[in-house]
Amino acid sequence: MHSLSSRLLISVSVLLLFFFGATIAVLDSAFTEAGNQARRDILGGHLVGLLAVAEPDDNSELVLPARLREPRFGQIGSGLYGELRTDDGTVVWQSKSALGLQIPTGVKPATGTQMFARETMLDGTPLLTLSLAVEWEFDDSSSKTYVFKVAESMDSFNAQVAGFRRQLFGWFAAVAATMLLAFSLLLRSLMKPLRKIESEIGEIESGSRKSLSGRFPTELTGVARNMNMLIDHERARSDRYRVTLDNLAHSLKTPLAAMRALLGDRQAKEFGIRFNEQIDRMDEIVRYQLRKPAASAIDKLVLHSVDVENEVTRLIGGLKKVYHDKSPVFDVSIEPGLQFRG
Repeated sequence: MHSLSSRLLISVSVLLLFFFGATIAVLDSAFTEAGNQARRDILGGHLVGLLAVAEPDDNSELVLPARLREPRFGQIGSGLYGELRTDDGTVVWQSKSALGLQIPTGVKPATGTQMFARETMLDGTPLLTLSLAVEWEFDDSSSKTYVFKVAESMDSFNAQVAGFRRQLFGWFAAVAATMLLAFSLLLRSLMKPLRKIESEIGEIESGSRKSLSGRFPTELTGVARNMNMLIDHERARSDRYRVTLDNLAHSLKTPLAAMRALLGDRQAKEFGIRFNEQIDRMDEIVRYQLRKPAASAIDKLVLHSVDVENEVTRLIGGLKKVYHDKSPVFDVSIEPGLQFRG
């Protein structure tokens, strides 16, 4: 994947996935815990209600009235159940809502304490239960330990949790989609200068533009400036090559004319020497001209010592060969050993 925009979108999507995933997990845990606490408080209220209406009978046993304040205890299949057991687990009383059902005995709490637990009936129905063990003292000074227990089916609670989770996923999915859309639009706006640079480089390649414009954000100004410097450098080097080739063609005219003149006098004694001298001169000219484009504007200038008298003598010899029919005369006065740094 070579697109910077795609990489950023995928990276942001992964970050959002982890962030929203962790957030959903925390909210789900908090909602479940709050729901459990609310259920526990409700069961505690029902438990206190049973304890408040419990009365001893003439046989020194606790009994509960047939009708309770909470109507769900009297409705079969309501999902709310209550029972009273003795210390040995014998059922003394059971609500009508538990008719035909067997509420798990569970672990007996210590006397005077409550126990909140998750239990399962034989048919697989999950329950939230709250038990309270009390020691009841009767009028005849005898006492017995009883366990009050209320239970509620978790089916409705689980349905609420599932509904909350669906809403949670829906909300976060909508938020994530909105954020990704907003980020993609923002990213498109932020990437506009890069697309502009790409477009202008294409115009430079096609020849319709000479350099990049300077209207770029601060972060890209240096890139545009360096790119323009590179373009100017390449253009200057191309110009130097063109000038060098022009100079090379012009510089070769003199030795070529001298060689043409020598060809008309092949029988001369010094023909071979002079001919090779012109060839060497052409070779030197070519090598010199080809060295020039390789040097950039910041290269150091390397100077060489040149014997002025030898160079002038060679130049006069070449001119005499070129214009031998005109018999030119040269008056030269050079200090012996004079050197030129160039």
